[in-house]
Amino acid sequence: MARILIADDDLLILTLLQEILDDAGHEAISVSTGLEVEKILAQQPVDLLLTDIFMPDREGIETIMLTRKAYPDLPILAMSSNSDYLRMANKLGADAILAKPVNEDELLQLLDRLLKP
Repeated sequence: MARILIADDDLLILTLLQEILDDAGHEAISVSTGLEVEKILAQQPVDLLLTDIFMPDREGIETIMLTRKAYPDLPILAMSSNSDYLRMANKLGADAILAKPVNEDELLQLLDRLLKP
């Protein structure tokens, strides 16, 4: 199906998201910082970026803005437990937002919508 880059500094959340995406037939690449997002995107194409807002090295808002500038057509899904930051992420380049804790059905519906040509 799709190659999805997941960025979150919480290992439990990364593992959970990886399992959900694997079970849905997607290929998931997991990183824990915004700087790692930049490195992966420079090395290989992905179909979607799923990023947390609060991360070390480079937080999600900056990651979203830089990714949007470098890859304007790449769908970006931002996630956080903070609704204010989610709204900010949406205004600054995220195509969709997802509240934590992540609901599997909602995540898969958003992915389907964002990955449609």
